[in-house]
Amino acid sequence: YIKRMPFNSPQSDFGAVPYEKGVLFLSARDQDLFIKYRDSDHSALEESDPSQSRLDLYYTYFQDTAYVKPEKLHDINTRFHEGPLTFYHTSKKVIFTRNNFNHHKKGTSKDGKIKLKLFFTDRNAENEWMDIESFAYNDDEYSTGHPALSMDDQVLYFSSDMPGGHGGSDLYFCQWQDGKWGAPINLGAE
Repeated sequence: YIKRMPFNSPQSDFGAVPYEKGVLFLSARDQDLFIKYRDSDHSALEESDPSQSRLDLYYTYFQDTAYVKPEKLHDINTRFHEGPLTFYHTSKKVIFTRNNFNHHKKGTSKDGKIKLKLFFTDRNAENEWMDIESFAYNDDEYSTGHPALSMDDQVLYFSSDMPGGHGGSDLYFCQWQDGKWGAPINLGAE
């Protein structure tokens, strides 16, 4: 049966994935900066409307008889949206969605919109998130996001509104070949 988890908030909580002893998930709770989508495809943000808050990554786990209070992943979260994400099945490496914000710099498209991007990171022996790397097919002019991996970590699936698609946002995949991700292939109109 379906059961509501006790750590849910009145805001949006979704995108849960198993992580260490608990669960990692997206949430719009506890916001200190509010942002708003400026267009219908949700690719740009404006830092002014308190009615729409950003998404951050949170972690909680079960201890004794209850879940502990969810905490933000401060090494990954920025002042913009983070998530959804997926973990590699064979390592502590993760692929996550974030607004175009990397190395403390915001990137915008020619029309001033902040698009979504995919980023890679993994943890070192001290459980710190290492250098965050940008996906090779990110672009300031279109969004890439919402990653998923095949069970063998050799195929990356994601959504994008890159040129040449069938609609607003399409599903794509890339295959891991010769130490890098191959060119994105559209999954087709169906």
